[in-house]
Amino acid sequence: MSIRHQGLIFTLPESYLLSLDNRVLSSIDVGPYDETAKIGSMNRRFGTRITGMSRIMTSLLAHNSGITTKQLQELLQGPPFVDRIIHRASLGSLAEETDIAADHVLVSMYNPGTSDRDGTTALAQAMEKLGLLVGQQKGFHAVQYLLRGEATPEQLRLIIDVLHTPALHTNLIIPGDRYRQGHRLPAPIVLISSEPKVQKYDLASMSDEELLALNKERRLAASLEELQQFKEMYRDDSFLAKRREHGLDHRATDVEIETWFGLRSEHCFHKEFNARITLEDQVDDPVFRRATEKGWLQKKADGTYTLEDGVFKTLIETPAKNIFEKLQKRGKNWIASMFEDNSGVVYYNEDFMFCIKFETHNSPSNKEPVQGAKTGIDGVNRDIVGTGLGTFELLSNFFWYATGDPQYQGWLPPGVIHPFDLLQGITRGVREGGNESQVPTLGGGLVTDPRYIAKCLVYCGSIGWSPVHGKDGKSLLEKTPQVGDIVFVAGQPVGIDGVHGATESSLSASGCISLGHVQADDPYTQANLFTYILDVARAETLSSLTDLGAMGLGSAAIESARATGGLRIDLKKRPTKYSGIQPWQIIASETQNNMLLIAHPENETEVLARAGLHEVQVTPLGTLNDTGYVHLTYGDETVALIDIKKLFDKNPRKEMRATNRNTFSRDSFQASKQFNSSYTPISLEESLCLVMAQPDVASKEWFFRQKDTIVGGATMQPPLMGLEQEVEADATMQKPLNTIGKDFGAIAYALGIAPKVADLDPYLAAQKSFIDMVGKIIALGGALPDMEHAKWDAWAVCGNYCQPNSDGTDTLSQESGEQNLAGLVREAIGVREAVEALNIPVISGKDSMKCSCTYQVADDFSLDDVPSDLREHIFLTEKDGEHGKEKWIEIHDPPTYLASAAVKIEDYRKCVTQSLKEEGDLIYVVGTTKAQLGASQFANAVGYAQQDKPLQGGNAPQTDLEEFVNVAHAIHSAIDAELVASCSYIHNGGLITTLAKAAIAGEKGVSISTKDLSDSTLSNEEVLYSETPGRFVVTITRKDRHAFEARMHGVAYKKVGIVTDKDLSIETKEGVLEEISLGKVKEAYQKPLRFNLNQGAA
Repeated sequence: MSIRHQGLIFTLPESYLLSLDNRVLSSIDVGPYDETAKIGSMNRRFGTRITGMSRIMTSLLAHNSGITTKQLQELLQGPPFVDRIIHRASLGSLAEETDIAADHVLVSMYNPGTSDRDGTTALAQAMEKLGLLVGQQKGFHAVQYLLRGEATPEQLRLIIDVLHTPALHTNLIIPGDRYRQGHRLPAPIVLISSEPKVQKYDLASMSDEELLALNKERRLAASLEELQQFKEMYRDDSFLAKRREHGLDHRATDVEIETWFGLRSEHCFHKEFNARITLEDQVDDPVFRRATEKGWLQKKADGTYTLEDGVFKTLIETPAKNIFEKLQKRGKNWIASMFEDNSGVVYYNEDFMFCIKFETHNSPSNKEPVQGAKTGIDGVNRDIVGTGLGTFELLSNFFWYATGDPQYQGWLPPGVIHPFDLLQGITRGVREGGNESQVPTLGGGLVTDPRYIAKCLVYCGSIGWSPVHGKDGKSLLEKTPQVGDIVFVAGQPVGIDGVHGATESSLSASGCISLGHVQADDPYTQANLFTYILDVARAETLSSLTDLGAMGLGSAAIESARATGGLRIDLKKRPTKYSGIQPWQIIASETQNNMLLIAHPENETEVLARAGLHEVQVTPLGTLNDTGYVHLTYGDETVALIDIKKLFDKNPRKEMRATNRNTFSRDSFQASKQFNSSYTPISLEESLCLVMAQPDVASKEWFFRQKDTIVGGATMQPPLMGLEQEVEADATMQKPLNTIGKDFGAIAYALGIAPKVADLDPYLAAQKSFIDMVGKIIALGGALPDMEHAKWDAWAVCGNYCQPNSDGTDTLSQESGEQNLAGLVREAIGVREAVEALNIPVISGKDSMKCSCTYQVADDFSLDDVPSDLREHIFLTEKDGEHGKEKWIEIHDPPTYLASAAVKIEDYRKCVTQSLKEEGDLIYVVGTTKAQLGASQFANAVGYAQQDKPLQGGNAPQTDLEEFVNVAHAIHSAIDAELVASCSYIHNGGLITTLAKAAIAGEKGVSISTKDLSDSTLSNEEVLYSETPGRFVVTITRKDRHAFEARMHGVAYKKVGIVTDKDLSIETKEGVLEEISLGKVKEAYQKPLRFNLNQGAA
């Protein structure tokens, strides 16, 4: 049935009609929406001459033929489809009815099989409006763009692929005249003709070449050694006898192969963080010598070092355990769980606890920014809900993006999305994930580097909150699965989206990465799922639960089965989106919005009954046992039998080789080191405007305006601060609602990241990231842990390593892989030193070890075609291909360590903000300023302005850990005594940038003198722009001067000026007074990342 004769005429595939009787397709057009705001940017970017653009949203309903046209007309009269004040709707072609002229029509629909949230919701709302059940009816969504003006087919393809990436969408270009005549399109219905069938492989007879071919064919991301290890199991007579008991022969099934290598992928198994590392140090690095003296590294007779127990155990887990023991002796140990559950958990007090988890979603976000980022934030939210017994509520979300400069103009690697479009997409994805789940976004930021153009990084974080005890004092943190417990899957039916997510995220980015590991997400469905889980969990009906993340059901169910030693589930019982899905796809698919629940048999009825109340699909699949095997069936057929102990046996451990050829420490710790190239001196006003306009420093208002920051009512310090809420806060704060009236405690949040410093020294970069995170908390009013007095002064810290490919056997340049690994070891040493100096443990985190890309390029490719700032980071080589020599390039991201903290604040009433408060307040700098302009925002800004790339060299910013501890105690003492009017931690952009942002936020000015801060060896630029970690800008009232200075006894501090009514007045060391217009500085600060802020969210 269709009353359309013009425009788009959607049809149902004949095979679909044959499989389901009495099925028809109806289309509802809603709109038109004016898209004039997009025209200017499109014409500038693509060279088009578009003069007009309208958008129409189309809902496709594949429904029973019993639904009449009259009933469908009812849907056009108002909600949920139509707001009659601003919309029109039609069962025919709305474009024709409203007489919208179009020279070109662009159409986008989700690819068949991809989760279509909009279409599914439209169908559900339509059936509810008509008082009918959804049943087997289907809903789909399409978007039409009607363009007027001139554009070539190539330009139109670029436009539609930017609006809707082809990773998830079918995008079409239709000439306007053909559209007016009527253009027929099939609805995006999945038609899988094949019946479920298990493929089997005779591994025991395969050669090494055949194993490697299988590895490539199935995208297993395995090494030859791992393939050979798996092969040997199928030569074991006892194992083969066990298989015969269940109807299996000597051949490995595709389900076994996908399950084994998915669970043992780098993404899930963290092989490189647990590897035994042999390190050759060619430069006598003092960092390695110091680590050896402390017993972290072992030096062998041949002069090489060994990290015997790996990066994770030696440099992350051990220091955390040491602090755990200290807190046990001190009393009120606030570490509740670390490295065991889905997140790190600390105690707020005896009654409540909070948890933290940050992860990255890099590979999918590079392919499909919106859904890649959305599944990132929703995935980390599932980690929170899957912690303990499911009683954690979501408190807040966070993000941090590492991309190319959105204003980048130049060469792009093949198939790479421009950073402008990518940044818009990932921002939209995180926004939708948080907003639609009703979780406030409390922090985030952006760092840019040309290397991130090839592989961006998308960090997503989440905080959870829960009571400590349930009924009768039962712990709500301890999972207690038992033999015989029932395994349930809750959430969306499974599709083939997200297949190979675990294995492909374990690879460097390249043209060989498929689109199958990209998933589409529905935060609204997930919000319902979370409400159900909180209900069933607080009723204490679950013995365990976890989320379906990487490797989907396979990872969640099998890892849960480790507690009892076995599992049997029937994959055929799992609901599917469509017929024809293979058993191996059911176990490996990462279809979003799913959780695994485990309950005692006596609770099955209640688990299912509560699911019905929340309209969440929950299905029992099987039970836990203690057989020692993972036994997977498809109906009555056994499709996999895997020894669970062998599956999780870390042996053979990966052996890796690192070689340190860079003179990081020797260069970084020089007393004075100049830039490698000179630059033309400019005025302070000009340099400050350049620095404030750097993407890392510039206003992130656009990011936060479109995210809900106060939903839930707990926010005390939102991410935007100041009188006009225009400046991002370095630290934010929430008051959990069920503690109101019980205490004055709160939870503060801050993040730290410094990848630019990694080019000078990864050790100092990671350490600076950690110290910056801590400093931001201290500036708000937080305190370092008190190791002398028992108190609930909890720090929940997450550490995320995003590393360039560190496996020299897997990089185009072996030297670069081995150097990257040496850099990773130095990073982790730097973090451990900071952790132990501050007694702040990292209790959660994630490693992403393949933040690199390799691409084959054309024979005529030349590095001269690449902008100079990116060119110097590209390795170009030739290697043999099927048709002769091929050119390949490799680009490594800079090592990027993100430190994130959620911290218990004892008394929020004493906390202070960064905004300048009153004219006449005194300005102090606390902490030592050093000549450390290397890798600074000043070096970046002036370098790009004058040389098209950052100024190279200079002293790297380095932390004096002992001094920082003393400064942090002094600052907290002054804030706790209520002697501080405002406090800012000095980081990106240095002192003058920190003062400018505080002045903008408080709508005040400053007058300072550099003479009061430095000795004669520091230049004005070094005083104002050095990013020496561990320093603070503090303002106080004049009456508190003596009391404040008394509390600064023993630390470096200087009074440098006063707060004024407007603008910035800087007296240089030469006595020259430079006046800086705060209005110009603010304009420079706000412009770069404003995007379409005045027109609403993208």
